Amino acid sequence: MSMIQNQDATRTLKTWTDVDVDAFCQVAPEAVVRMLKIGLETAVRPKDLVELEDIAVLEDEVGGTSWLRFTSSKKNRRRHRLPAGPATREAMREVEAGRPMIANSRGERITSGTLVVKLVNAWRARASLDAGLGYMAARRTAVARWSAEGMSDGEIARRLGRS
Repeated sequence: MSMIQNQDATRTLKTWTDVDVDAFCQVAPEAVVRMLKIGLETAVRPKDLVELEDIAVLEDEVGGTSWLRFTSSKKNRRRHRLPAGPATREAMREVEAGRPMIANSRGERITSGTLVVKLVNAWRARASLDAGLGYMAARRTAVARWSAEGMSDGEIARRLGRS
């Protein structure tokens, strides 16, 4: 039993490095790369990721930053306002052009957060990356990046919908 607890504790410490992301991008299709990159930029939950197309608004740049505004699908229905990085802005432009933000290889919209996790995990395995890296590790990576940039714990919690 302690082995399982240790394994879980070890996995919670995994974050994506630039080398990991590059290796993932070499093997994964563009749509799956987009899923991962949006997770790395925003730390949105998988369920919110597939719903962004319907619920998010990309605000104009304010002080050089574009902002993604949406209400979480989690039962507390918190409002979020997150900086939109390049992958997120590109995905929102897809929606504006009438194409799905998150799509499968046939160009059909993905509507399951569970499928996002499974796709990222499957392509991570094909890239021979650590099993602890997956979509949820992308969320941890975003938090680690924000912390390293000097963001307060309160602001990080707000972005994650925990305050």
